[in-house]
Amino acid sequence: MHASDSATTRASGGFYVTGGTLPVDTGSYVHRAADNELYESLLARKFCYILTSRQVGKSSLMVRTAARLREAGVAVGVADLTAIGRNLTPEQWYAGLLARIGQQLDVEDELEDFWTDHRSVGPLLRWVEAMRSVVLVRRSAPVVIFIDEIDVVQSLGFSTDEFFAAIRECHNRRAEEPEMNRLTFCLIGVATPTDLIEDRRLTPFNIGSRIELTDLAEEDAAPLSAGMGGGGETGRRLLRRVFHWTNGHPYLTQKLCAAVAADASATSTADVDRVCEDLFLADLARDVDDNLVYVRERMLRSEVDRATLLDAYGKVHAGKQVRFDDGDRVITVLLLSGIAANGNGQLHPRNRVYERAFDRTWIRENMPDAELRRQRAAVRRGMFRVAGIAVAVVVVVGGLAVFARYQTTVARAAKEETTRLLAESQAETGRVMLRDGDLKGLLHLAQARATADEMPALASELAEEWTLWHWQLDGRLVQVFGQDSEVTAMGFSPDGSLFITGSADGIAQLWRTDTGEPHGAPLVHGSRIGHDPRWWHMSPTYTLVCFNRDSTLVALGGEDGTITVWDTATTEEHLASFRPGDGPVNQMTFDPDGFLVAYVDMPDRGKALWRWDMRDGSASLSGAPVADPERTLMQGILLPDSSALFAMSYNGLGLVDTQTGDEAWRTDHYGWLSSATWSRTRIATAYTLSVTPTGVGAPSGSVQVFDWHGTPIYELAPSRETGRVQVDATPDGRSLLTVTEKGLRLWDFATGTPYGDPIAHGGWVMYRAFNADSTLLAGASGSTVYVWDLDTGDLVVDPIRYPHPVKGLIFHPADPHVLAVQSVDRSARLWDVGPPSDYVTLATFEGEAQADHFTKGMAAFSPTQ
Repeated sequence: MHASDSATTRASGGFYVTGGTLPVDTGSYVHRAADNELYESLLARKFCYILTSRQVGKSSLMVRTAARLREAGVAVGVADLTAIGRNLTPEQWYAGLLARIGQQLDVEDELEDFWTDHRSVGPLLRWVEAMRSVVLVRRSAPVVIFIDEIDVVQSLGFSTDEFFAAIRECHNRRAEEPEMNRLTFCLIGVATPTDLIEDRRLTPFNIGSRIELTDLAEEDAAPLSAGMGGGGETGRRLLRRVFHWTNGHPYLTQKLCAAVAADASATSTADVDRVCEDLFLADLARDVDDNLVYVRERMLRSEVDRATLLDAYGKVHAGKQVRFDDGDRVITVLLLSGIAANGNGQLHPRNRVYERAFDRTWIRENMPDAELRRQRAAVRRGMFRVAGIAVAVVVVVGGLAVFARYQTTVARAAKEETTRLLAESQAETGRVMLRDGDLKGLLHLAQARATADEMPALASELAEEWTLWHWQLDGRLVQVFGQDSEVTAMGFSPDGSLFITGSADGIAQLWRTDTGEPHGAPLVHGSRIGHDPRWWHMSPTYTLVCFNRDSTLVALGGEDGTITVWDTATTEEHLASFRPGDGPVNQMTFDPDGFLVAYVDMPDRGKALWRWDMRDGSASLSGAPVADPERTLMQGILLPDSSALFAMSYNGLGLVDTQTGDEAWRTDHYGWLSSATWSRTRIATAYTLSVTPTGVGAPSGSVQVFDWHGTPIYELAPSRETGRVQVDATPDGRSLLTVTEKGLRLWDFATGTPYGDPIAHGGWVMYRAFNADSTLLAGASGSTVYVWDLDTGDLVVDPIRYPHPVKGLIFHPADPHVLAVQSVDRSARLWDVGPPSDYVTLATFEGEAQADHFTKGMAAFSPTQ
């Protein structure tokens, strides 16, 4: 049992320990054959490993064996891999492992010096040589290194095959280097020897003595009776009944003994049964008890097919013959979860607690098709409920004529209720299948849509959901990143390897774009990250999550004015936190020199620009903030390199140097600005409302273009009819995009000459994004995303329709065809919007057209790869 497995619970004066590593002086520790076997093997300098399920006393055995070895004059180092961390580079991980060993062996300084002096050598070789050249040199006694929780390596961001291969090499060196005989390793964790080196091109981990850690024997556990029923014969009788349930499982035995000891009325075997029922077999026990939760999750979230695994366990549970095979992954999961045990080459239930907690009903409910059966049962319950209503109506109304009239009404209600329940059950079945990777789930969603044909609202909702899943199975949905709250901000790291989502509840999460898996722990910012754009064009919301140039830092900004900065490698705790103003953070970015620049609302100075030095982690404020004491500044937009702030007020335009706070230039110009953009030589401003008290100003719906000194160059009038216009520039700076309610149009930014025909569109495109090579434009209008080819103005793919409004768009910085879409739900999605020829077809429909499939819901479905 390991400290990380559960909190420690003590009863009967601290006699029992029902979670965590048992201290050396604990009276309830039960000696097993493994105690002597491990001690004698390590004393004889044999490599050992203890690989079995959780909470069976592995770490407690390690602690006691380490103490005995130290008493025998052996130098012992213990490295718990959970204490080193997971979101690390190989350099950090090996350095952390070496530091833990150095602390135990009192050679920490020598190891640190060795590590620093040999930076030109790779981390693995450096680690091995440090053990050989420092540890064995500084310590003349035999050295035993315990590596605990080795299964942690499976969640690291790099392969550790070479680490275990190196340990094997240390063993093999003994033949040529006698000094290496003094170095012995013991590996402990929840794994199999074949899990340690997964690369089949490398020699498997095939050294060392396996220490079998069996459950407690009743005769060896006799001291446990002292804490129950006053000890004596009563205590022994209660202990026998405890073993009846736990069969000596260390955690279950200690916990049940502790619960019985804490119950003063527990003096009989029936009392033990009652306590066991409440503790492990109640309805919520599988969701509350740490050990039962672990067994359940290991069974239901393993890497093997769930149906095959549960079918095999069902045979074990029923007492059928299931032979042990250490090469069978299904058998391995059954054993490592702890739910089954191997006895004489046959698998059997581990104990009666597991046998009752994970019974045939549990197996049936968790089979992949269990959801369908549950939904059908819900339909039947709904029918019975409606039928009950019908009977009640008949009784109350009475009379044949009234009965006939109400019978028609109730029958119609019953039909509608039954139809709705059936459609929802079909849809939920499809969702479950699709989430589990079964492509045939599309068919169930189509059937649900057909079932709900006479219920327009439900049918429309199901049609949108079918469309969304269809895009996914057509190869265009690359990744889905979800959170527990609405995603309100998103962004890519400069190299494109990381993606971040920020949510309304103040939690952000980094994700690996190649696997879709979370990268590190959630970032707890504390307040809503990002904010809703106002009716004028705000800076895109994703600028409230930004990375520095080498992707080592990420900053988060929120509505309450708080800014936090995090190390992307660790993510455990923020490096810095600022709150310069009570208003929202409007925009922020890292400049090329490593400074964090933020543009925020100030409580007493209108708006201000701040700059912090993040190069050495000091987070010191650099220079005085650029303030707007007269509160005339309506909007400011940071240039991409953050060297200047383009400031727009009600009565003018200006360019402010972010380092000095000085205005490079300012021009008086009346007009209500809706947006602004720029290239290397031009600045474009869009005016939605004319404000001309002196008769001089920008007309509504116009676009004014200036050079970088504030000199007007030309004017465009794309929307004089409605007065509503916004502007964007392509990343290459060559083209200017104007957006009106009638459509979009590209112009030569240098001259103001239009390109081709307007891009027709029947609605306001609130959010826009260009890809990195300026070939594609993505636009969101309501809940629909459009992607246009900038050369032709044609749609590249069919519109992507969401069931909820879209709130943001950005393209991947390295892949010009990957688009991130933020919607008013709890997720952000990455889409492949490349040419149709680039798509990988994951599913096809045969026999009928899609439209017929939607209408009838009965087309044959055939998944293909």
